[in-house]
Amino acid sequence: MITYRLAKKEDLEEVFHMAAEAFYEYEFFGNYVKDLKKRWRFVYEMEKICLLVNFRRNQLIVGEENNEIVIVIALHEPGSSQAGALEYALLGFKSVSKGCNFFKVLAFSMMDDACEEPIRKLREKTPDFYYLHNFAVRKDYQRKGYGTKALIEYLSGYIKEKGGGTLALITNSEDNVKFYNKCGFTCCHRGGVKSFGFWLRNWAFRKVIE
Repeated sequence: MITYRLAKKEDLEEVFHMAAEAFYEYEFFGNYVKDLKKRWRFVYEMEKICLLVNFRRNQLIVGEENNEIVIVIALHEPGSSQAGALEYALLGFKSVSKGCNFFKVLAFSMMDDACEEPIRKLREKTPDFYYLHNFAVRKDYQRKGYGTKALIEYLSGYIKEKGGGTLALITNSEDNVKFYNKCGFTCCHRGGVKSFGFWLRNWAFRKVIE
């Protein structure tokens, strides 16, 4: 049985590694580092930036089973503060110092920001807006129903307890499109994003939880 709680500072290293392994083959990262052997450091540093910002500013939730973290949920709640470009840039420079290519870090950050444009528009006109900024299931727990239960049972229940609202997310994978449809989400944006010479497919989903 999965139990959920807010992440603690001492969880972060395990969270970074788990998320990096989960997204290692994700299409978004493959755009920037084709070689799988070289991709690990890049994925780890980019996931670290994203999750660290969420730990500081929003809700970073972990799901545990047998004392191991198997699910990570980075959730922006209504009224939560949004990180500025400077905060991401400073963390990005740290990743460059650890061996990541500066241009690829910058290009990745700009693409990530461009992909979130549908979310910004939706947030402006939607009351009680929740944004699932990052959602990772441990590699050896994927395709076993853990992600479905996390979204349908835990996260929907969490938002319902707070009075309900609209939960939205972005994905860049066609496989994930099928998954989110199965979990009751509706596609509200579909298109492509081009930034710094890189192109990526982009879908936005939302689900009203009452």
